[in-house]
Amino acid sequence: MTLIKPSPALTLSEHTSIGDTVSFLIEHKVGSVIITAYNDPNKPVGIFTERDLLKWVLKFGNSNLWATAIGNIMTKGLITITTEQLDQANDLMIQNHIRHLPVVYQDDDGVSRLAGIISMRDAFNRLVEENKSIRELLTEIEQKPNIIVLAKSGPPRKLQSSLLSNRANLQFLPENSGIQEVRNQLQNSQAFVFDIDTYPNSEWVKILKAVLDSEKHPDLYIIMDPKQHDQKATDTLQTMHSANVLNVFHKPINLITYLERIDASLQSL
Repeated sequence: MTLIKPSPALTLSEHTSIGDTVSFLIEHKVGSVIITAYNDPNKPVGIFTERDLLKWVLKFGNSNLWATAIGNIMTKGLITITTEQLDQANDLMIQNHIRHLPVVYQDDDGVSRLAGIISMRDAFNRLVEENKSIRELLTEIEQKPNIIVLAKSGPPRKLQSSLLSNRANLQFLPENSGIQEVRNQLQNSQAFVFDIDTYPNSEWVKILKAVLDSEKHPDLYIIMDPKQHDQKATDTLQTMHSANVLNVFHKPINLITYLERIDASLQSL
């Protein structure tokens, strides 16, 4: 995996009030903030995340505890990674069940200083950037005014959500959608993204045939892992791709593996 480039880290002093810290997260639309020593804004001493907020909010209620310093409830024992260890960032986040990983370097006195932060989203986006097939898919549908996506639960659906969720023109069909429901929903769409991997051959073939048999249908984008389908199905789809009947994009296995590992990591908490 190519090294993940750290993002600039947002920080607050450990003396900042809990209320002001929460306001800071909301204002900047972020899920975490690095807490630094009160006398050294470059020395990380903890982190406060949305998960921490959920843990404390019911305990605080309407009390005056919101005015106390964030240093009292921040997550201490901060897990960090050095600028020389960036290739290990992905595994380190999964192993430690964390979504945010501060990046540090050692100053001349051997003190850890903050260089930036890496999130699971950073790691995911890097994998997307590295995958030519997915980049091509995103380029293809970028300008489509109305995109419909059909994918079953689990990593396949999570993958599509992660790739496409920032597009306001996206609609996920219920995963148990029948042929008629798919047809109805596609009436006003310009693109149909269909992840076929978790559907039996007999099921996805029926859905695809029904769409193709429609008098008018949107542009079709099939996402698949060839290893999960027999050679006949793979060859047929590739032939249809070559004939410009539909578009086939091979799913990046490393992204699916990554999502599965994230799921396992967070569910084990």
